[in-house]
Amino acid sequence: MQQNMQPIRINRTRPVITFGLIALLVLVFVADAISSLFFGGYGLLTLYGIKVGTLISQGQWWRLLSANLLHADLMHIGANCLGLYIWGRYIEAFYGKGRYPCILLLSGLACTAASYAFTSSPSLGASGMVFGLYGALLGIRKFDKNLFNAIFGIQLLIFIGISVFWGFTGGHVDNFGHIGGLVGGFLSARMVGMLGEQRDSVRQLLYGAGYALFFSLCIYIGYAGLPF
Repeated sequence: MQQNMQPIRINRTRPVITFGLIALLVLVFVADAISSLFFGGYGLLTLYGIKVGTLISQGQWWRLLSANLLHADLMHIGANCLGLYIWGRYIEAFYGKGRYPCILLLSGLACTAASYAFTSSPSLGASGMVFGLYGALLGIRKFDKNLFNAIFGIQLLIFIGISVFWGFTGGHVDNFGHIGGLVGGFLSARMVGMLGEQRDSVRQLLYGAGYALFFSLCIYIGYAGLPF
């Protein structure tokens, strides 16, 4: 069996992107909560940012992104911020501060696009980006299985599997969005590559095309209103 001999680089500086994203989510949550005092119990940011399929179909495409920054309550934002804190530091270290925001952005868009395609229920939250981090961790396994096993092991694979399974059994969980984030995170992570990974135009093109196809198909299904 051929072993991957490419050197692994790790960004050992403070995870400022992770901390910055958590700060942004908290700021948005506080601003939304304050605005809810003046708009009949609904936060203004939620009203204009939550994922609502019919409104996206009418041209409010920004909801594909804004829905990832909104949260329903303290437990919701707390759980997602904890997930970002735990796993985001690894992704920022292994993929770098330039690639990491790309993975977050594309994961969030893939999450909302999948939700738009396969469920009509409104949804919000950064959990799609958290699942995108899981996908990026699986990207590490694709690059170097021994490295992945040494740091995370089979326990992480079991954890991801349980998280997806729980999404299908638990109530009020947009599991289609979670799966979209997972797929988007994996494809985008393999597209941009890890720190120290040699550039491979063919690989980047294939994974980028895979992401574009997945995202476009979700948008088409959602816009066409196909009965899935």
